[in-house]
Amino acid sequence: MKISVIIPIYKNVKLLKDSLQSLKQQSYKAFEVIVVNDGSTETSQIAKIIQKFQDELEIKLINSRLNRGVSCALNSGIKKAKGKYISWLSSDDYFHPKKFEYQLKAIKNKKIC
Repeated sequence: MKISVIIPIYKNVKLLKDSLQSLKQQSYKAFEVIVVNDGSTETSQIAKIIQKFQDELEIKLINSRLNRGVSCALNSGIKKAKGKYISWLSSDDYFHPKKFEYQLKAIKNKKIC
């Protein structure tokens, strides 16, 4: 089962590297990453950071010229998502290395809705 991880970003470019690093370290590997640049002027910096992870992660970049807010950025990512499940990772946050593994196990065991 593929998971689509959406990362909306606006200004927190320096922390994007840590977010992507936490995804690289996931024990469950069947996921795609959709980074949505929500009107940030740091487009080239975002692209450079993503490029460093391209060999290890499946990453798509969506660039928006206007800052429309996190909900619009998430909706843009959802429209491009191919996974059965959607996960939201803030650009200034990171995931536990077994996050997906634990969540999929809980879903399989019907311990969450």
